[in-house]
Parts: sequence; structure tokens; C-alpha cells
Amino acid sequence: MKPWLLYHIPKTGGTSLSQHLQREMSATGDFLSITLQPRPGSFTASQVRAMPAERLAGVRVFQGHAVGRYLCELLPSSSFHEVVVLREPAARIISHFNFRTSLASLEQDTNMTFQAFLQTLPSDFMLRFLCHRLGHPVNFRSLDRVIHDLSGVITLTMSEVDQAIMSISAALGVSKAAERLNVSGVNVPQRLAPEPDLVEILRKLNPLDAILYEAAVEMAPSSLTRLQELEKSEQ
Repeated sequence: MKPWLLYHIPKTGGTSLSQHLQREMSATGDFLSITLQPRPGSFTASQVRAMPAERLAGVRVFQGHAVGRYLCELLPSSSFHEVVVLREPAARIISHFNFRTSLASLEQDTNMTFQAFLQTLPSDFMLRFLCHRLGHPVNFRSLDRVIHDLSGVITLTMSEVDQAIMSISAALGVSKAAERLNVSGVNVPQRLAPEPDLVEILRKLNPLDAILYEAAVEMAPSSLTRLQELEKSEQ
């Protein structure tokens, strides 16, 4: 069976999926969490690059903020199932702020204002993130290149996350029951709400992410069908 590359853009539902799969699979070594910063139970990209090929060959799921196509170079004989979830950019930014200023965040700054937070966040964050993970330079061609790549990837939005968790879990032969985590207003205090005026401002500040998200909306139905087909074929 092909390994899975689950690209985790911050605040797009990836924590719910990753912690569920890690809980179900880590005891057998089938799951590898790849993070930007060292964390217990996870590895950085440099640590993964230093792993023996036999260790990587036994992994069925690579998940985390630092998952990228460099993994294809480490396992050149393998092909992968790739999954990306995108979120409406204004909602993602607001959720990111709420999480960043909560006690749940490792980078917590409970006194940070939203304006100060925006200064730390580059425009079109999702597009830049995917450029780095998919191996593209950030330039005037980035949007076309990433959308082209996403057409061959299982590309979903937050609306499909629950179904995606069930389908991926079924394909991997683990429990489908997964708790939703780090949800603003539920697990994380909602300091800032997505008011219409703010949403409009944030979308204008991130125009390429808005286009990228709309492309994901178009791709999601066929991607969900592909996931459901994999759910049957991989069992």
C-alpha cells in the first residue's frame, strides 16, 4: 500500500486528524509526525532526513507542518497518497490568532493584539506554505504551479474534514472515531470573531489565498470521491 503524505497547514483541522492517527498507529511505528520545532514524539525534517531508509519504508502515514515532497527523494521508489486541506483565508487567520493567544499554543502570547499578530504573518500564508512543501519558489508563478499540483492531490476544505478523517481512517484500518481539537469557541477561547467587515479586509489582504481556496472548493467533491474509493480499495 502507498504511504500517505498529509500536509498540515496550520488551523485547517490537521490536529484532529494527526492526534487521532498518532494515537491509533504510533505504537506500531506506522505513523511519523514531522514538525517544524522539536517536540516529544515528533521529528523535524532534518531528523527525518537522517533516518535509515528501512525505518522510513515502514511508515504508512507522514503528517505534520514539516511534511513535504522531500520525502519522495528519501523514498524514490515509492508513490504517495497526498492530502491537503485548505480553509477560507479570513477564517483561518482569525482562528490562528485565537489559538496563538491561547494557553494551548506553544508560542502563546496572551497579550498580543490582532494588528501585532498580522505583522508576524506574511500575506497569502497558505500559498507560501504549499510552495515550500511542494518544492516551488515563491514568485509570480506560484499560484498557477500550486493549483496545478493540487489538481493531482486529494484537495479538500474544512467542510470535508470530518468525512476525510473517516475515509482515511478506514483506508488505514483504524477507528473512525476522532475528536475535533483546537476549535475556536470550543477548545480555544474565541478572542476574535469573523465579523463580515473584518473578513472582507482579510480577504483583500490575502487575494491569492482567496483564489487558492476557491480552487480547493471546486476540487473538493472529486477529491472526496477519490478518498471514498481509496477507503474501499486499501482495506
